[in-house]
Amino acid sequence: MTSQSESEGMGQRALEFATMWSKIPAKHIEAAFESWEAEQQRKHDRQMKEQQYNRELELEQVRQVAAESQRTYNLYLLGLILGFLLCAGTLSGGVVLGVYQQPLLAALLCGPSAIALTALFVLRRLVGGALLAASRVTNQVVNAAAATPPASGGPIV
Repeated sequence: MTSQSESEGMGQRALEFATMWSKIPAKHIEAAFESWEAEQQRKHDRQMKEQQYNRELELEQVRQVAAESQRTYNLYLLGLILGFLLCAGTLSGGVVLGVYQQPLLAALLCGPSAIALTALFVLRRLVGGALLAASRVTNQVVNAAAATPPASGGPIV
């Protein structure tokens, strides 16, 4: 019952609005519409500028993330290359020193210290066990070097 009386009340109000609008001159309605249209155009332009600004901001953030990931990649790649060169250099030096009858120095270059340095460059962290083994071997080599007289150098032919 109440919905029927509400719809009759709304119909009455709609009729009142229609009669009020019919009494307004056409030029006034046209001026009001033009004003409203200009306001809506300004609102639309502002929203479009905000969207464009947000897109540019988001694009700049994506560029920054991409640049940061590229820098990180380059850093890890450089560490990998340097680790390989360090490992190859220490092993080559150890072989050369072994050929020239310097076994103690060769043991220093080819031992756990080379592995610890390579792990430091490649993995970017210190490996605890490798560092302990490297220090132990270094101490043994230094003690052995102090106990033995130096050998006459020259390659074995």
